[in-house]
Amino acid sequence: MTNTKANTPKSSPRDVWGAELKKVLTEAGSSEPLVTTTVFDGSEMPADIVWWRAAGSPVIYIGAGTENAGSLPVSFADLLTQTWGPGEVTPESPADIVEWELWTVRFASGEEVTFFVSPDTTPAQATSNLEILMDIELPLVIRFGQTQMALRDIAKLTPGSVIGFGRGVDEPVELLVNGQLLARGEAVTVKGAYGIRISEISSRRERLVTSSLAAGKKTL
Repeated sequence: MTNTKANTPKSSPRDVWGAELKKVLTEAGSSEPLVTTTVFDGSEMPADIVWWRAAGSPVIYIGAGTENAGSLPVSFADLLTQTWGPGEVTPESPADIVEWELWTVRFASGEEVTFFVSPDTTPAQATSNLEILMDIELPLVIRFGQTQMALRDIAKLTPGSVIGFGRGVDEPVELLVNGQLLARGEAVTVKGAYGIRISEISSRRERLVTSSLAAGKKTL
């Protein structure tokens, strides 16, 4: 007999928040409130909203009307810190958000409190910053070998002089990006020009070492 295990869908942070919100408000009141959610385009956002901003990432703003926030059985800031996590009330208000979630809490007394919950803003910002970085150009250098020579020997160089680099002809060449060793590979020709076929990506340790050596040489 084969045991099968059903896949249980993971709860999102908002689902967890909704459950915690209901739990804390139930403990602070006399009965369990009803919590519902809808989507709101923000076209008629009230002006008198107190905002709470979650700490860390993703960036989340949760707001409530000043009067609504004051009617809660638990202080607005304490309620959100207990149910969502670390954060603080802020005078800063989120901008350029076209779609909100409305979380409406209905108490047995008939009172309602509506929370305006922003979408996650950090991933979009991170993507935007990454796109900017992708346009930066960096110098790529193929290194067949390296050596050190005394100045007197360099002064004696003439056309036809041969310099040994202490590297076997079958050893892979190195690809440096901005002075750091990025990869190794095989030198090839592409339409009459030199190229490199990548065979190995260097480790993070190697990149740090080559970066440190390059920095040390620049300070000499």
